[in-house]
Amino acid sequence: MAYFGNAVYPLPLVNPGDIVTVTTSTALSEASYGKTFVLTAAGALTITLAPLLAASTTRKVTLINDSVAGVTTINASGSDRIRAQGVSVASFTLTAGDVIILQNNGSTWSIVDNSSWKVSAGQVQSGSMFTAAAGGTPDALTATFTPAITAVANQTVLVRAAAANATTTPTFNPGSGALTIVKGNNQPLAVGDISGAGHWLELALDATLGKAILQNPAAGVAVQAIGKRQTVMSGPVDANGLANEIGTGSGLAPTLNGNITPVAMTFAAGFGPNGAIDNAGIVSSTQSFPSLPASALSFLTVDRNASTGALTLGSTLAPPQYGTTYNQAAQSVLQFGGAAGSTTFLDDFGNTWIAQGGAKVQTNQFKFGTGGLGGGGTSNALNGSTDYVRTTSITNLGNGGWSMRGWFYFTTFPTTTGIMSAVNAGGWGAFAVITTNKVAVNLSSNGSAADIANGTTGAATITTNTWYFIELTYDSVAGKYFVYVNGVLDQTINSALHVCPVVNTFFGAGQSSGTTYYTTGYADKFECLPYCQHPNGTTYTVPTTAPNVATQGYASDWFNTSNYTMNQVSAASTAAGTPPTFTAKQRLYVGEATTGAAAVSSVVSYAYNGQYNSGWYAVAIATQYVKSHNLGTSLYTSATDFNSIVSDVGAQIMVSTTGAGGGGCAERRGRNTHTVDTSNNYVWSLSTSTTGPGSMTTGYYRTITQRNW
Repeated sequence: MAYFGNAVYPLPLVNPGDIVTVTTSTALSEASYGKTFVLTAAGALTITLAPLLAASTTRKVTLINDSVAGVTTINASGSDRIRAQGVSVASFTLTAGDVIILQNNGSTWSIVDNSSWKVSAGQVQSGSMFTAAAGGTPDALTATFTPAITAVANQTVLVRAAAANATTTPTFNPGSGALTIVKGNNQPLAVGDISGAGHWLELALDATLGKAILQNPAAGVAVQAIGKRQTVMSGPVDANGLANEIGTGSGLAPTLNGNITPVAMTFAAGFGPNGAIDNAGIVSSTQSFPSLPASALSFLTVDRNASTGALTLGSTLAPPQYGTTYNQAAQSVLQFGGAAGSTTFLDDFGNTWIAQGGAKVQTNQFKFGTGGLGGGGTSNALNGSTDYVRTTSITNLGNGGWSMRGWFYFTTFPTTTGIMSAVNAGGWGAFAVITTNKVAVNLSSNGSAADIANGTTGAATITTNTWYFIELTYDSVAGKYFVYVNGVLDQTINSALHVCPVVNTFFGAGQSSGTTYYTTGYADKFECLPYCQHPNGTTYTVPTTAPNVATQGYASDWFNTSNYTMNQVSAASTAAGTPPTFTAKQRLYVGEATTGAAAVSSVVSYAYNGQYNSGWYAVAIATQYVKSHNLGTSLYTSATDFNSIVSDVGAQIMVSTTGAGGGGCAERRGRNTHTVDTSNNYVWSLSTSTTGPGSMTTGYYRTITQRNW
């Protein structure tokens, strides 16, 4: 109502002609602005829009479709576009009951209101317009939302997965077309990033990339709570709650079993500006390692591709190294690649070998490369009396398998021809010679006598002027020493005893009990390795090329506990005392497998998060207890508690060194085991008397170990 003075004049609410009934297809014109069009025709009806206004002029039109069966198509004309839900389209349909308000600014029509698109309170409270269960397949997901998503406009949705992804390029179709699922800054997913049924996927639909970005991948690029770095974090457990993710599999191929409980791993990749860099990976199915060498101990690995996140299972015979420095002296390869006449010898791991007598690089006879070891003899041969090379770098052949081998070309045979040895100051250790044209060996564990083997001789006949590949190796799985000549078993020595520590390693000569014996002729490509590559006496084909430290699995990998990177040897050392060249790898050692002739006989799953707790176990005097911590390294801290009763509170073991029978409790550590020996008279004592206060002959121990890094 309008008031003018004392009079009241009613004003019309709707001007005549403002509401127009439309029964046929219609093109709107300038005269249409401000009007309401009621679309009443049954069936298809087309309304065509045209930009008839001057730029920046704003006009509105209201359309109502009250036809029960009618479907009305709204089209723009020419180059004009319609902005619907923030997305430019050429046309859309208006179904029965819809009310729509269109606004024209002179160049573009925009929908400013549409009752069919309004979100109900129930939808807001349940989140149903943003959440849905995944349909489709594990690698081609679909979902239906209410209201429907017709275009990607940087919205975020939640989708409940039905299965794990099996590829690195799964897709998601929210209703507007399939989008590749990525993570982080457009990185591919890893297999299992969608971890399986029940994983609620937070997906950002990115209009710029045209992809769906997974915000919460199982192997995430976002910050995650990671306890220990470079470890398997969780997975299947056995009846005692210990790691149990490695299976014996079929044939010579063990398995990584993530089918029941996913195996979650973290790969350390050093440090960045914001701190530690760790990449997670997950295996949620049963996967097989490549077939392993028969009758051997193999170390099992999982590699993560830094670009794609894909995980690859592998293995190696070479035990990994852990520490702040790389132990160059754990292995050696002498190539003799220097200039002819050179007396400087550097092996590929950076160990220096010292020329003795007239030893030098020569080119008269060599097996591979550009030269071999010779000396001051005829035609630059080793003279059989003073010429050889040695190093003091190698001090231990280890408690596992090992190999010493090389190529030899003999020109004459004195009574005893020394070829190679690794011995202590007294000349005891591992020693190989040629005597009466046969290979003979001495082996000592006690460092003072040939208690393992004393001059045992093989069957192969060695002749002059011929290259021979001779190998002395210890097979820790079989508990046997083997000698091979040209890849054929020459002799077997049964013993679980290990060779004593050494201080001198010889090539082109050998020392036994303080006496040195020499080679007359030539030698080439000496190798000293911390594993047995040719186990169980099985015939093998001799090398046809020079050894290469960069060959995958030939040299030990090294995890640097200072900068938290795993490193693979990629090139030989170039200077004395300098380690070989490394390439950083995202590689995790997850366990071990021992094989027989045709099957995996046993496996070790490394402890989750680098920790082990034995729980309380009863102990008695003069007894040894071995606990399998399975940390895969001897670099760990340990605590052994004592308690007279099983409870949560114990006292630290105190060692007594006096009393009848004497001796205190002792602990020893290994790569996968921790050993505790109790005393001859007590298991725990606070006094120096076997009968004094605090001495006990029974009780309970608990061994707790934790990796040092």
